[in-house]
Amino acid sequence: ADDSNQELLGAADASQALARMFGTFPKHRRVQEDGCRAVASLAVNSDVNRRLLHDAGVNEYIVLAMHAHAGSASLQAAGASAICTLVHKAPANIERVVRAGGIEAVAAAIKKHAGSALVCQQCVTACRRLVAAGASSASASASDSGSSIAKIWSSGLVGLVIKAMRDHDTVGNVQLQGAACVVK
Repeated sequence: ADDSNQELLGAADASQALARMFGTFPKHRRVQEDGCRAVASLAVNSDVNRRLLHDAGVNEYIVLAMHAHAGSASLQAAGASAICTLVHKAPANIERVVRAGGIEAVAAAIKKHAGSALVCQQCVTACRRLVAAGASSASASASDSGSSIAKIWSSGLVGLVIKAMRDHDTVGNVQLQGAACVVK
């Protein structure tokens, strides 16, 4: 969706519809996966939509979907992508994703699907966004940003990012995003 469509979709309350969909069909992997993709599409380049998705509670649903369907590589990639776009320039979303167990979900995904370059790429990118947002968020209190970064380290996610960089040494985006994650 282009920028004008994203704003219209947000204004049309797609965020509420997505929240209802996630809540109504938690056991349907494909519905959850498509929901994650829709969230990523809506949240990219739209502060308005990131706020509406936050207000609808979609952050928690993404994390729940990742935990409920841990065996699905495609859902893990879609969920990590959704987390990545939700936390971009959105301190309130970072806090909710972290509180809901998003860091642990990303760590579990990259660990379980270490052989999938796509899952690793999305998880490494999500880690980089969480680290960058937590470190530079002017709106978050020092303890909020510190706790998200501390959770990233204590979850073992950074070690898993380094392992993904070793395992997928020919995948440029894993290398680029991984380096940015570790450097922060």
